[in-house]
Amino acid sequence: MDAFRRVIKSDQKGFALVYIALMVVVLFAFVGLAVDMGHMYLTKGQLQNAADAGALAGVSQLPNVTVARQTAKQFTETNKAAGETVKVDLNNTNSVSGDIVVGYWDKNSRTLQAVVPAGKMANAVKVMTRRTSESGAGISTDNKPVDTFFARVMNWDTMAARAEAIACRPPKPSAPVVLCKELCTKPAPFRVYFNQAQAKDPAGVLDKTYTVGWTEFSATSKATDLGKNSTVAKLIDGRQDIPLGLCDLTLYSNNGLGLVKKVLHDTFIEKRTPQDSTGTWTILVPIFDVCPAVSPSAESYTTLAQFAEIVVSDVNIAGGGGGSSDGYVQVESITCQACATTNFLGDKAALVK
Repeated sequence: MDAFRRVIKSDQKGFALVYIALMVVVLFAFVGLAVDMGHMYLTKGQLQNAADAGALAGVSQLPNVTVARQTAKQFTETNKAAGETVKVDLNNTNSVSGDIVVGYWDKNSRTLQAVVPAGKMANAVKVMTRRTSESGAGISTDNKPVDTFFARVMNWDTMAARAEAIACRPPKPSAPVVLCKELCTKPAPFRVYFNQAQAKDPAGVLDKTYTVGWTEFSATSKATDLGKNSTVAKLIDGRQDIPLGLCDLTLYSNNGLGLVKKVLHDTFIEKRTPQDSTGTWTILVPIFDVCPAVSPSAESYTTLAQFAEIVVSDVNIAGGGGGSSDGYVQVESITCQACATTNFLGDKAALVK
């Protein structure tokens, strides 16, 4: 009986080696998985850096779409992920699933549209970097999943990763403030007046050329509503973006008086740089062939000829709001630009996704 017990006791001692062997296998599996997962997180970060660099570099070249795509590819492919050069396809497929997409970023819906809507312009570049087996139009065929180190013991030979970045350039500050074409050749500084009956040249001589007007950029709407919530007011304070692609079209403008003057004044106070009494506000404004009409009942129906970048140092609304009170916009400088060469995009790019 004692001999049998000694045999059993001896056999139990051997089980420890079995447990240790099993634990070593499990521990090796977990360590191997941790190493491979860490490697994939590193690869993901490298792909993200490449996508960020490509998107920011590409969007800096807009509005030239072709150069923007080429620049995005160049800067993306200066990066490596998992030891290999990141590759992206240059093919323009007008699909948001491609490696490089130049399109329109809608700030309200926070979505990228590969096909730029009418009246807008390309303002964003998306770059998708991959270490996957994905294929399709606009997707590079040079990429492949990353080989694992230890996970292949569990028949897990590769891992996939990808990253996406969208960079956008917001539009330049602008306002639907109509100026006469003749002002492009006038020396600055000068004032443009809300009330055409008060418009004077720098020498004090009455001259309707120095009149400021309003437009909704429409061939049908006469912009007779000049209240705080009118279309003109929303275009001034940024609640709506100025539509593009309208040069050489015949549009309405007028020189009506209303509360929209105060909206312009308040926006100037908010946006001027620096925000003190010496600050200025640089904006793009439309230039029409014909000066704005005297009142909303006599709208001008004329051609949007070009745009001008003006530096505003004061918006004086005299009596405070609408009505026939005097008031003016002080223009320190004016630079008129042909429609074909006007850049409506701001100088600063930002990653929006």
